[in-house]
Amino acid sequence: MALAGKADVDQAVAAARAAFTAPEWARMPPALEFYAGVADKLGGTTIPLGLGLI
Repeated sequence: MALAGKADVDQAVAAARAAFTAPEWARMPPALEFYAGVADKLGGTTIPLGLGLI
């Protein structure tokens, strides 16, 4: 089990926000359409992506 205090969460959120708003992210093409279903693997299912996409 992961344990985090308020300061840990605040630091993680600040780091994520800084990374997300960085100019490097703004120029990246979106990739979520291909990988959004990966989280389903916990239940044993995935979204079929087709040959050669992973």
